[in-house]
Amino acid sequence: MNKIDGSFIHESDRKRITKKLPNWPEMQFLIEFKKGGTAKDPFDDIAGHDPDSSAKTRRAVRGQIMAYAECLFSYQHRHAAFLLFVNGNMFRVLCWDRSGVTVTEAMDYIRTIDGTKALLKVTYALSKLNHAQQGVDTTATRLLPGSCGWARMDLLSQSISDDLDSAEGLIEGDVHEVFTNPEETVTYGSLSDRAFPRYRLTVAGQDYLVGKHIFIAFGMIGRGTRGYVALEWKTQRFVFLKDSWRACYTGVESEGTILSILNANGITNVPTVVQHSDVFFPPDEAKPGAGLRHMVHTRLVVKEICLPLTAFTSSRQLVRIIYGCITAHGLAWLKCKYMHRDVSAGNLLIYPEVRRTQEGKYRIYWTGILADWELAKHADKKVATQPQRTGTWHFMSVYLLDHPGMPTTIADELEAFLHVLVYGLVR
Repeated sequence: MNKIDGSFIHESDRKRITKKLPNWPEMQFLIEFKKGGTAKDPFDDIAGHDPDSSAKTRRAVRGQIMAYAECLFSYQHRHAAFLLFVNGNMFRVLCWDRSGVTVTEAMDYIRTIDGTKALLKVTYALSKLNHAQQGVDTTATRLLPGSCGWARMDLLSQSISDDLDSAEGLIEGDVHEVFTNPEETVTYGSLSDRAFPRYRLTVAGQDYLVGKHIFIAFGMIGRGTRGYVALEWKTQRFVFLKDSWRACYTGVESEGTILSILNANGITNVPTVVQHSDVFFPPDEAKPGAGLRHMVHTRLVVKEICLPLTAFTSSRQLVRIIYGCITAHGLAWLKCKYMHRDVSAGNLLIYPEVRRTQEGKYRIYWTGILADWELAKHADKKVATQPQRTGTWHFMSVYLLDHPGMPTTIADELEAFLHVLVYGLVR
C-alpha cells in the first residue's frame, strides 16, 4: 500500500481519519519529505537541461511522487492535485493533472528570508483553496454513511437466492423473470467493497452511484480511464460507467457518439449506450499540433457489464469470443465506415447473458464485445486528427510498428486480432 509522508486533511473530516494508516479518501494536498541533495530532487532547474532529470535516483523519486498522485486520483474524483515536495532545506510545489505536471523552481526556505516567506504563503494559500481550486471534481458528490444511497448500495451488495453465477453453462432450477425479459436489461455485475468512498455521478442529467472501480488504467498521465459497476438511480439497475478524459480535437468524435451511431445501425457485439456526456462543456476544439494533449473529461454509461478476455476457460470459447468481436469490427466498417483502430486484449470483453435454448431451458452464454471505440475514425476523415500515434503497441501490426506514420488499415486490424489470439493462448 502506498504511504506518503504527510498530507493536509480538512478539519471537517477529522472523524474519518484512521490512525497509523494512509487516509487517501480524505487527503486534500500531499506532502513528501526527502533528506536533501541533488540526488533526491526529481527535477533539474539548470537552464538548458531537461527538467526531467535522467539520473537513476532522481528518476526513482519522480516515479515515487507520481505514484502518490496516481493513488490519490484512484481514491477520489479529481481533475488536479497539489503536492508539496520538501527536500532538505529546499521545497517545490507540484500540480498534477492528466496532461502532465507543473513544477515550481526549488527554493531554500531555511537559509533565505524570501524562501521562508514563500513556503508560508504557499501553505496558507493551499489552506484557503475551495474544493474546485484544490482540483476536486465538484460534479461528483460523496455519499455519507447512513444516507439513502449508501443504504441502497449496501442492500444490493448482498446475495439473494435469485442471483445467477456468471459462469457459462446451463442454469439449474428456476430463473427469475427479470433474466428472461430483455426490457429489464439485467446484467452481470455486483457493487464494490465498503473500503472505498462512494459517490453520486451525473451523466446527461441521470444519477449513478459508484464505489470502487473494477478497472483503472495504469499511469497518471493520459486518459485516466476508470470503469465502475454503477447503480442507475432512476431504474435501480446495474450498468457500466466509464469515466475518462477524451481527446478534444477538431474532427475527433466522442466514444458515446460513435457507439450511438453503431447502435442505431444494428451493429452487434458492441456496447449499448445508455447515456453519455462531457463533464464540463469543452472549449473550442483544438487543431492537432505540438505541446500538451488537449483533453476533456467525459462519462459514458452502457448496458453491458463485462468480464475481461482473460476470463475465458477454453480455447474454443476464446476463438468464439474473438470471432464475435471480429464480426462487430467488420459490420462497423461495412455499414457505418468506422474503423476501431485500437484492437487489443484489453478492448475485447466477455458479456455473460441469459439465453433460452431450443429445448426451453436457460443457459449463460458468453458473448464477445468489442469495446473502447474512443480512437475510432470514420473513413471520410483522411488526415490525422490527433498529434499522437493511436493504438496499443503490443498488438499493432508489424507494418505499423515499422512505419508509425502510416494510417491504420483493415489488414492491420485483422493482424491485431491474430496477436490477441496468440496472446490469450500463450499467456
